[in-house]
Amino acid sequence: RWNRRIRDLVHDFANLPASPKSKQFYQTLFSSDKEILDNKHSVAGADARFPQARHKDWYDGHSWATGLVSYATGKSQESSSEASHAYFAVAVLGEALNDIKLRDWGRLLLATEVRSTRYYWHIPLSSSIYDSKFSMYNRITGSVAGSATVAATWFGANPEYVHGIQTLPVVPGLTDILFDPDYVCDQLPILENAFARPAPVNVADSWRGVALANVAIVDQHAAWHRALELDEKKFDDGASKANLLHWIATRPASINTCSFHVQPDDTHATSYNGLAINASDLEPWCSSNLACVAFGLSGACCPQPGGYVFGCCPVLFREDGTTGH
Repeated sequence: RWNRRIRDLVHDFANLPASPKSKQFYQTLFSSDKEILDNKHSVAGADARFPQARHKDWYDGHSWATGLVSYATGKSQESSSEASHAYFAVAVLGEALNDIKLRDWGRLLLATEVRSTRYYWHIPLSSSIYDSKFSMYNRITGSVAGSATVAATWFGANPEYVHGIQTLPVVPGLTDILFDPDYVCDQLPILENAFARPAPVNVADSWRGVALANVAIVDQHAAWHRALELDEKKFDDGASKANLLHWIATRPASINTCSFHVQPDDTHATSYNGLAINASDLEPWCSSNLACVAFGLSGACCPQPGGYVFGCCPVLFREDGTTGH
């Protein structure tokens, strides 16, 4: 929400009438938002009330989304793209305000975040950072912690969730520096296999749109025609079909040259990408599911006694957010 607020501020400021009175009014309006900005991204020495770069770990180069809460695997961060988006917004705001110090500070925060994202979160075929048992089946991580990484998110382990949470929000000037074509080719087989899943475990349009943003980097033609078929009413808040089509239209014209094989559909399959179709096929205890352990959970997870299934459980979530029994 804060990232979108920053973008709104930049847009409003750029479109104000060029009069001293209107600019003064805007600066007054902006003062409350700047409190949030300084709290999250404070420049060194800018305001003694706030720590410098609250979320940034300068040793690892990326941010941590958790800090005060203690987890067994240390601090963690799920969405690398949202973290990058926050710093991208700071740089753009500095540019709009003609605040060179703020702009360059945002650019430094962004550059280190992107570099670490491509090192720790992205797993190209050439990567050797993770054990082969993990990297053999995964091209991206869902969450990175101090002493663990998992191919799952807090809300589910579907491949489209794991890849999507590291892609959104889709923004020209940011998404294209996070994802290069060679890496997209490496992750494309997993996305296309997800697209091929039949109902009721098919990919929801909201997540299909985010995945197509990746496809567009290497196959603009196919992504455009597939995006036209999506139901715009099913996009999440903060996203839209228009934004997706704008992204695709601004990609270099291309037709897919990636070489991979999509596994054929099997309507009788009991699992996809290693994820069970029904929760009853899982070991219920958190300790039996590594992603749940990494998230610091204990007791019964898959499902809980009341029937709720945690996102760390290795089961496919359906379009309506439920799991098969």
